Amino acid sequence: RINRKIGQVISPDSHPAVMVKATSFYAGIFLRILLAAVRPDVASAFAAGGGFGKSTAPVAEHVPEASVSNLIDFLKAQGSKGIGSGVEVGRSIDSSIRGLYATKDFKKDQILCRIPSDCALALSDPSEAGDGGSISAALGGLNFLKFYVKNPQAAMLWAPYLGNLPTQGSSDFDATPDFFSEEEVKELEFSRLVNSVAGRLAEIRELAGEAQISADDLHFAAWLVSSRSYRIAIDGGDDVDLDDGVRSTVSKPKRYLRVMLPFIDLANHSSDGANCEMHIIDPEKDDAWFTIRALRPIRAGKEIKLCYGTGVESSVELLANYGFVQTDNKIDPLMLKKGGDDCITHIGGWKTTLEEDEALLAIGDLGENMKKVLEFRCRLKRSYA
Repeated sequence: RINRKIGQVISPDSHPAVMVKATSFYAGIFLRILLAAVRPDVASAFAAGGGFGKSTAPVAEHVPEASVSNLIDFLKAQGSKGIGSGVEVGRSIDSSIRGLYATKDFKKDQILCRIPSDCALALSDPSEAGDGGSISAALGGLNFLKFYVKNPQAAMLWAPYLGNLPTQGSSDFDATPDFFSEEEVKELEFSRLVNSVAGRLAEIRELAGEAQISADDLHFAAWLVSSRSYRIAIDGGDDVDLDDGVRSTVSKPKRYLRVMLPFIDLANHSSDGANCEMHIIDPEKDDAWFTIRALRPIRAGKEIKLCYGTGVESSVELLANYGFVQTDNKIDPLMLKKGGDDCITHIGGWKTTLEEDEALLAIGDLGENMKKVLEFRCRLKRSYA
């Protein structure tokens, strides 16, 4: 009947444009009828104004998080932009993990949100930096406690932020290996990671004793700093006057300032699929901005993901500092190839095989820490190929 209807409307001498328009119209009706019979899900998209090649309503990936409303209000009062309007906090429907989500479409290089530099919590002075150019997580944790938590005036000012930080044992706490048992740490096997755990715990005990504070409080504060702070590079050069009157720049080792960035630190990580980056506008000015900038077009409803750290963290650093193992990490093969005395350079150097670890993971009857141990071992063993 559809074909007969088209034949009645279009005569042989009809204008080609009319023929195309009429044919498209009735063919569209036919397609909708056919879809309704065999693919009702696609047919409903057509009925809602969609169609092939057209945008449809995005599938919900998250549930908005209402508990951060006081933090949003606080940041807006300080002049933050895009907080809650362009980007919102939500929990993944699949994993219940808290993160940031776009509430509208963004183009590449577009700024999603920004917070003024006054809203950043500085954890160090660049002059305190050690050989690596940055203070340790333990020292940063000590400063965090002294500057913000145990300072009554500062604690009151920053209460909207401090009150929304994860607490130990909550669903938002991703334990790093320094919270594992001694036996679980041994099961990691990889000396570089095992040694870093021992070093952090020793520094925490030493600093807690010197400052006469609870080692447990400092341990958790160090975790907050390790997993949530950003390292901001400070220019390592100074301009000097030379004898001939020419100004030159004398190179110095680059130093870093550790800061905690409310709201921005809620973004989750992706080693290979980050769609945004933390970007600083006017870093030399007092009224600088910390922003989230799109690395590629982002559709409304999509999760905002950054690449933590320097962008070249292996699974060793990700687990040690953030408490998780990424499914894929292109840095791992490079790290293993580079080797070192604290690195297992060949797959035969492990006590178990990849197949044995995968079998243990498949059982599923594991604690969260031991699950991370096995995920870490599997991740590295797959990187030798």
